[in-house]
Amino acid sequence: MPRYPVPSNEVTAGKTILPNGEYVFDIGNITLFDRVREKDGANLWGFKALISVASGESNIGKSLGNMDFYMHTSGAAEMSKRFLMAAHGYEQNQAAEALFNETFPDIGFDPDESDLPAHLARLVGKQVAAAVTIGQNKMNPEEQQNKFRWLPVA
Repeated sequence: MPRYPVPSNEVTAGKTILPNGEYVFDIGNITLFDRVREKDGANLWGFKALISVASGESNIGKSLGNMDFYMHTSGAAEMSKRFLMAAHGYEQNQAAEALFNETFPDIGFDPDESDLPAHLARLVGKQVAAAVTIGQNKMNPEEQQNKFRWLPVA
């Protein structure tokens, strides 16, 4: 079996916390997921997108790993739709959302399918922007990434 070197300074043991600011992210591989939450048996499904910092305040070139975008409830889908709209170049307003809805009338998918749906497949290799903030973790005194307000790349 071949051995592949992994320089320890190129991987992170924990999540990267980005300082407040505006960033542009590269969208890498996208995969679908479907799993059952242990504590209550709820079926969770959505997609994961490999995200890397292309430009911004810090961490240029740094991978943030896979970000989960859930689709299993209307609330979860609304949050994920904000990412989808921005990644496809749409602003976050009613007129742009109406155009997005016309172009993409169904953003759902079967997570058991092996092929990505077209509206996700076309995002691989594109960029999306976000205004990023940090906040206090509610469970402990550590900082956590609080919010990504997704924006189309100008």
